[in-house]
Amino acid sequence: MGLIQREIERRGIPTIGISIVRSLTEKVKPPRSIHLYWPYGHPLGEPFVVAQQAAVLGKAFEALYQITAPGTIVDVMYKWRKEQYPRSPWLKRPVDNCRLSSQDMETINICNCHQAANPNGL
Repeated sequence: MGLIQREIERRGIPTIGISIVRSLTEKVKPPRSIHLYWPYGHPLGEPFVVAQQAAVLGKAFEALYQITAPGTIVDVMYKWRKEQYPRSPWLKRPVDNCRLSSQDMETINICNCHQAANPNGL
């Protein structure tokens, strides 16, 4: 991602990376990044845990505006599955430390079925 980030930034668009492998992020040297000590494959958190995912995105957006030195990596110290995540002010509806409702899951399944049936968006 760091290579892509640098190319996008060269065109004047700021970027932020979300990393779970700090040593690799240090080698690739993206323009700016946050790092979480979480399991592989879960950079935004557990599937369907909206509060957790929103908190990670909130930290990424904060870092996007606060990092001034190129190559900075901010360690986000959230604990995997043991954290009370702060409410993100940019979410339209409040979420607690809970999973999506069955109605939300039904909506996601309908969207996924539509995408599978119409891969070209037709």
